[in-house]
Amino acid sequence: MKKIITQNLKVGLFVFSVQFFVGLIFLFRNFNLETVIWTALLSCITTLVFIIVIALVQAFYMKSYKVSLKDFDVNPTQSATFSVDKTLEEVLAIIENEIPEKINSYKFKYDKEQNIYKAKTSATIRSWGEIVIIKLTKIDNYKIQLSVLSKSILKTTLIDYGKSSLNIQKIKLAFEKI
Repeated sequence: MKKIITQNLKVGLFVFSVQFFVGLIFLFRNFNLETVIWTALLSCITTLVFIIVIALVQAFYMKSYKVSLKDFDVNPTQSATFSVDKTLEEVLAIIENEIPEKINSYKFKYDKEQNIYKAKTSATIRSWGEIVIIKLTKIDNYKIQLSVLSKSILKTTLIDYGKSSLNIQKIKLAFEKI
């Protein structure tokens, strides 16, 4: 919970600093000092209320869905490497036919130059979407190693409520069920 509060304070500090610099611009214009001070106070109060509300919503979400911070890192970039006992053709069939639907991907393609699959997921209530990258490494005829990376589309995302971890779990489950 401490990590979530820290992330919210960083967002709040950013919002406050933007509001502070806007207030400074008003100060050097032809506004009177009292108006600028009241505007700055209103900005501070708005920022503080924003931080508290977001922290409460996040805490409520974590408690109601029983999401533990020990299960995933708060960082919106997650990666995992695992191997499956299947042929390359079976792995490719699962990746191309099942994975896009499981992770709610609207854009899924194979990059021949880098030998990776890239997917973009749709925005949800948890995040603005993720980029999922799957790299295949053939160990032998019946063993393939998969390296999966799931990261937020927006670089400014501080927390994704475990959405990147969920993408990786869904990919692992796709290979375990068959």
